[in-house]
Amino acid sequence: MFHRLVVLLLLAIATVSASAPVGAAPSSARVDPQALVVVETKFYSDATYTVQVGYKLLDQCSGDVYVEGTQTVYKIQKRTACDPY
Repeated sequence: MFHRLVVLLLLAIATVSASAPVGAAPSSARVDPQALVVVETKFYSDATYTVQVGYKLLDQCSGDVYVEGTQTVYKIQKRTACDPY
C-alpha cells in the first residue's frame, strides 16, 4: 500500500514538472539595447502637444534620415526594432 502511494506521488510530481514551461522568457523581456531601431520623432509647438511643427525619422536599419519642419524640446519619440532581413 505504501509503495503504491509513493509511486503515485512520484508520477504526479513528474507529470507536473513535465508540463511546466522550461526557459520561458519573462513577459517583460526587453529588446537588446544594442539592436538597430527606427526612431520616429514628432515635434510640437508647446507643452500641450496639439500642434505638430516638425518630424524626424532615423532609420538605423537602412541608414536613412528624414527631417522636416522645426525641431523643438516638445517631442514624442517612438522606437521600433528593425525587421530581420
